[in-house]
Parts: sequence; structure tokens; C-alpha cells
Amino acid sequence: MNGNRFSPFHEFFGFHLAAAAMTFLVCMPLFSDSLAAKQLASGESADIDRPTDEAPVSDFENTWTIATDIIQTLLDNHVSPPAKQQMFLNFARGMYYEADNLPPRELAARFSAMESDEAIKSALKEIWDQNIDGNFNRASHAVYTNILHGVKGQVRFVPAADSRVNRQLSENQYVGIGVVVAVHEGLPMITKPIIGGAAHTAGAKPGDLIVEVDGRSTEGEEFRDVIMRLRGPVGSSLTVDVRNKEEDEVRTLELVRAVIPIPSVESISQNDDATWNIMIPDTTIAHFKFKQIVGSTSAELRMLINQARRESATAIILDFSEMDVVDGPVIDVHHSTMLADVLLNDANIGTLYEETGQVQLLTSPEAMLEDLPIVLCANGRVPAPLFAVLKSVADLENVTVIGSRVTTDGLCHTEVPLAANPNLAVLDHVPYGLLVPNESQEGRDDSATHEPDSNHDPELDRFSFEADVMIDRTEITPAARRILETSTAG
Repeated sequence: MNGNRFSPFHEFFGFHLAAAAMTFLVCMPLFSDSLAAKQLASGESADIDRPTDEAPVSDFENTWTIATDIIQTLLDNHVSPPAKQQMFLNFARGMYYEADNLPPRELAARFSAMESDEAIKSALKEIWDQNIDGNFNRASHAVYTNILHGVKGQVRFVPAADSRVNRQLSENQYVGIGVVVAVHEGLPMITKPIIGGAAHTAGAKPGDLIVEVDGRSTEGEEFRDVIMRLRGPVGSSLTVDVRNKEEDEVRTLELVRAVIPIPSVESISQNDDATWNIMIPDTTIAHFKFKQIVGSTSAELRMLINQARRESATAIILDFSEMDVVDGPVIDVHHSTMLADVLLNDANIGTLYEETGQVQLLTSPEAMLEDLPIVLCANGRVPAPLFAVLKSVADLENVTVIGSRVTTDGLCHTEVPLAANPNLAVLDHVPYGLLVPNESQEGRDDSATHEPDSNHDPELDRFSFEADVMIDRTEITPAARRILETSTAG
């Protein structure tokens, strides 16, 4: 992707990023604490490639090999990659930072003048020898992280093992014992057993500390390593010893790993048989809360809407207020379009511009909620595929939007394996296209929400819309209830 860009895409992409100043980055090194903060005990086999343990990077040559792979993968797949010299400059700066040294002022000019990879490699080897002493693994990770500094799109370096789990979750084909795990006073703690999962069925409770896995203590063990031991293939068995954090009694859970659907759409409360109570108490208003957009989201929503029909719901709350996490899991354009199929009738939600051309995102004539009052709850900056759906739904006559201003950077992201080392890691959140939402339809004029401003570009309105009722997310449910009760009473 280093030749001439697809012209309409290139022109709009350059304008939009410059105008919106969307240049953010979230890097995820191999030992990132963000992985350990809260992780699903997922079901990859323990013998998968693990760069942190089985393929440790130990010297400059290996670091150079993987770093050049990262750079080439970005050049080949990113819609607007930095210059190669800039990424090699970041490589050099990463080594200085790892050694707690400031890069010399002339470093940028030095790398700008280099024309061959041989000259760049020689200069980087010299800097490595001057700054790196001892912890080669840590230094290598610092280099990979710093290469991604300034790359548009929150691009992250993710181990292959974590990538496989992310794909499971995206398709709602999670394999494991069905628990969400965090760390409590040095021990892994179950914060939520997933209803219907092996752990929930065996009696696991929120607040249970995991003290042993297959007879081996977890005390003093790295959180990531405990997670890896909980993972395994479908049908494999394990024993997990747990105790409540407030008690001393240890219970042994005999478990078998299985495919466990994780709800991406939730409601008021869940029953032990995994069904939902969908009505706000003392009303006929159904409340649907979107947690993520994955392959099963549209089917889950259809089931909940059909349940609402059976229970004679008079209004619906579509609550996306927890979806303003732009550095979270990648939202697939296809999954978003499937969601739009449920909510919109014969609509065009936007145009996806890629290097190879452009695609109109069209929905089928299957809308299920055209005859009911709807409150759409949304706020903040959301991924482009979700934004295109929300903006189109917001245009419907039977919809009232509450929350705050909703925006997007327009970028669509994907996951790309390293070209030469696909079993080692992937680059996640790599932008591959621009999704331009359709202009607001008749009845919604978001440009009117702006104060007169000679510097305001109306084209940016296509990447944002205002709520009809501005409100804090903590007040969403009572506000939506008031609006819908008034609407249905009228």
C-alpha cells in the first residue's frame, strides 16, 4: 500500500485527520499491565506460540528482524503510514528511553539523511551497544512499542495468543471455563462467573480467589501465567481450587472447558437459565444495553426484540452509553451492518473507502422497531462502524437521542499478522479504510447545534451528531423512562 492512493479516499482522509486532529496511540507491549488488569480466562491451548516464554528476543539481531517486520507490515497495510525513516527514528529513541537517556538533538537529522537499510541498521546497532545492557527482552519490547508511537489509529502490538482469544470473542466463540478474572491482593479473583459456563455451573461465585489450578498453587505466579493455565481446548478438563476472599474454606471445582457464548447485549437482570428480564420495573419499557458489537449481536438483539413483542412492550431503550471506548476491541464493519439490518429499513448507512475502491453499506428491509418509540442512549467518541449505525438510527422519526455529542474519527480498523512472523504477534487496530457516514436525513440538522464560527467546517458534521437531550450517563435510565412514559401516555 505504498503506491498511489485511491484518490477520493486519500483526499478525504488527509482533510479529515488534519481537521479533527485525531492522532492517538495506545500501545500494548507483550508484558502490558493492561492485559493483566482484567482478562477472560479463555481457552487457547497451552502449547501455542508464546513469544514471552518460548521465543524470547535476546539480542539486537532478533530485535532488528522483528522491528523491520513491524515497519514493513505497517507500510503494506496502514492507510497512511509514517515514513520508514520516522519509524526507524522511533526505534532509536526507544533504546535511549529504555536506558533513561535523552536522545541527542541531531538524531532526527541523522536518520533523515540515511538512504539505505544497511546504514540505518549500523546506526541502530551502535545505539543499542551504547544503551542496552542486560535485559534484552525488555529493551526489545520498548523498541516495538516506540516504533508505533505517533502511528494513526491506536495501533497495538499484540501477542499471537491474545490475538487468537480476541478473534474467539469477536465471533462469540469463546472457549474456556467462563469467568472474568482480576487480581486481588496478589491472587487471581473471579469477578464474574458467566451464566451457563462451566465455573458458574460448578458453583463459582464473585469474590472467589483462585488458589490452585490442577493442584499447583497460584501464589506468587504471574497473572498472565495463571490465565494461560486456565486456557485449553474444548472438552479438556481441569480442577480449580477456590475460596471466598472473606473465608478460609477451600472448594474444589471440577471443570470441563467448552464454547461459552458471552452476551453482547444485556438487559435489566439475567436469570439462572440465561434468559433476561427486559422490562424496567413497573413499566412496559424494555431496556437493552450494548456491551460490544460482535458476530452474534444482531441475533441477540432480534431475540430480545421478539421477547419485548411477546411481553407487550410499548417502548424500547437502546443503550450504547458504554460503547465510547475507541481503544477497545476492533468493531467489524460487517457486524455493524448486521446490527443495522435489525434497526433500519433499506438504509444506506455510509460509504467505506478503501485503497481498492469504495463500498456502499446497505441494510435489508427487515427493521423490527419502526412502530415503537425508541430512546437511543449514546455519548462520546465511538468507532466508525458503530457511529454509522447510530447516526442513521438517530435520524429516524420515532427516535429520541439522549446523552452527549457523539463523534468518530471515521477510521475502520483490522488486525494484521506480522508479515514474516505471523505466529509471533499481530498489529491490532491498523486503519485500512475510511467510513464516511451518510448526511443526516430530513428532520435532523446537527449543524444548527454549532455556535456561529467562521472556522467551523460543516463537513465535520458528518462525523458527529448531537443528542436531543444532553444528560450525564448516570441519569440515562430515569431520563429515558421519563421521555418514553410521556411519549406513550400521549
